Parts: sequence; structure tokens; C-alpha cells
Amino acid sequence: MRDSIYQFPALSLDWSGEIAAFPGNFWQSFIDIDLLVEDDAGAEVSGYAGATSAVPEIISSEDIPDGTYTLVANLWSNPITGNGLDDEDLPLVMTISLGGVGSAGFVPREIGLTPVWNGETPSDQDGENNLILGRVTVDGNVMTLIDGNGTLVGTFGEN
Repeated sequence: MRDSIYQFPALSLDWSGEIAAFPGNFWQSFIDIDLLVEDDAGAEVSGYAGATSAVPEIISSEDIPDGTYTLVANLWSNPITGNGLDDEDLPLVMTISLGGVGSAGFVPREIGLTPVWNGETPSDQDGENNLILGRVTVDGNVMTLIDGNGTLVGTFGEN
């Protein structure tokens, strides 16, 4: 029997990093960004919406029903807002991985998604503080991540 770390692919959203405007301070000490997995109706399907303040946030494929979903970083208001940081880039990294096998990821701002700390993002003109990162497909124990530009990031797992 294999160790469970090898059995299920996982998604990870990391925002650990220094705040350029305030050297010595780190985003993960002040804000919580939630990773959401939403169906076509906008319902969160992983069961982890707002459930953790861990950095990074990790969601396993075993927690997501089979299907294709939208991946969202919820940049909801936190105590650090209003401190002159509304236009500073967040150090977001989105990764798909399978322990012991490998990982693949992307930085949203490097693919044209600008994760700045404010009430609107380029992918959410309604101002719900959501940055749409891309799509994820789950089929049994296989998970595929597509970035916000429609580019394949990686597929992990096997049926």
C-alpha cells in the first residue's frame, strides 16, 4: 500500500512573501486569501471555502467531485487594507502537484492576471474581490489545471 501523500493530486495557493512598501513585513502575517473551487452556478464545491487561514491553502482532488470547475482566489477585505497597499502586487502562486511525483504552477501576474489588493480584479468586474485563476478538472484520481489564459499547467494522478 502506498503512502497517502502519493494518492491524490492537490491544488495549492501560496501568497507568502514580503510587502515591498513595508520591508520586514509579510503578507501571510496580515491577510487571508481563500482558494475556492466553484461550479458553473458559483457554488463552492470543495467544502473549504473560508475554512482555513493557512498559507498556503491546499485542496486535494479527493475533496472535489468529478467535473470541471473555476478556481478563484477570494481577496476579501482584511485588516491590512487601507494602509496604502491597494495597488501593490500580491505574491500569488498557484500550483498543482502530486507528492513524490512532481508539481507545476504559475504566477498569476506573469500570465496577465494582476492580483492587487483592492475590491476589483481584472477577472471580476463586479467587485466581489475574486481573482479568477483558471479552471480545474477532476476525473477520479486525475486532476488537470488550466491557467487563466487557457494554457495547460499540469495533469497529475491516474485512474
